[in-house]
Amino acid sequence: MDSAARTQRPRECDLLNLNIVNQPVEWLLFSQFSVVLAFVHLFTFFMVVPIFNSMIRIDKRLIEAAYDAGASGCRRCGTS
Repeated sequence: MDSAARTQRPRECDLLNLNIVNQPVEWLLFSQFSVVLAFVHLFTFFMVVPIFNSMIRIDKRLIEAAYDAGASGCRRCGTS
């Protein structure tokens, strides 16, 4: 592999240098799969953090009152 290819795809060269793969992995580069995977990785953070922030603000006394009233685990958190 020439030096121009090494500067364009450093991660792929790492896989080649570590002998994890024998040839470039084309389906990881500039494919629809890699774009979808990157979007899922990016937007998962923006989905989980607001849910976490909303749930952490639930008053502990409210959860304890639901438990005392006999609510199941899912119903205590506000789901059906």
